[in-house]
Amino acid sequence: KLVDKIFRRYGVPITIQSGTSTYTVRGFVQHTATSARRHLLPEYTPLGQMPQGHYLMLLPLHQVNENGIIYRNVRNSPFEIYGLYSPETEGDFLRMPREVAEATSVGVESLNKRTAGGRVRFSTDSKYIAIKCTMPSPSHMYHMAFSGSAGFDLYRDTESGSYFCGCLPSAVDFNGGEFETVLELHGEGMRNYTINFPTYSGFTKLYIGLQETAKLGGGAKYAYDKPILYYGSSITQGGCASRPGNAYQAMLTRRFNLDHINLGF
Repeated sequence: KLVDKIFRRYGVPITIQSGTSTYTVRGFVQHTATSARRHLLPEYTPLGQMPQGHYLMLLPLHQVNENGIIYRNVRNSPFEIYGLYSPETEGDFLRMPREVAEATSVGVESLNKRTAGGRVRFSTDSKYIAIKCTMPSPSHMYHMAFSGSAGFDLYRDTESGSYFCGCLPSAVDFNGGEFETVLELHGEGMRNYTINFPTYSGFTKLYIGLQETAKLGGGAKYAYDKPILYYGSSITQGGCASRPGNAYQAMLTRRFNLDHINLGF
């Protein structure tokens, strides 16, 4: 059960084509010693030809095939978006006004569409949370985890703090377009959640899928109305964080219950 939990929360979706069949799994590429490799559980069989000293571990991925799922646009109430500039009216999800970014530099104009620091908060009693995202150009970089540069992650917000529920990533070979993914949840009654947006990719549409019969409300409020503004380099933007919630601003936001804006470039 522990191994299953690790795979479902942290594994990267991998699409495999065999003849005319296509299926998706979650997996890790893990460096290991030969002695450790002999003790792998048989249900996680290595697949394909891997470099010596590495193996690929796989687990079936829970597909978005829930009956009665209803998708809702995050731009609409009662969803509350933080860390972005006027997300209800702008065509793109931006970190600052478009004209300000264009007047600054070509680099800032481009990175302005990367949603570092963006979040959506809401409450629900749904037994699962899915996302459907349109991401035209996901950021593939050899030195950065795709789950951070182009993935989402989910936290449950409580009076005692915010707790990681799992990743909502695209498939590792995703090169742009629309993708869907889902996380099963535990607990009863209304619960507050935060979904953190990718650090180095932009998207044009985001819908959250819940049970048809689930209730939906606004999310938890931050301690103060005014946010903390972070200005800096690519490290500030979240460079090399394994997932959005591991950027240091996101950690501080959870620790002190304070809103923030990320202007790292």
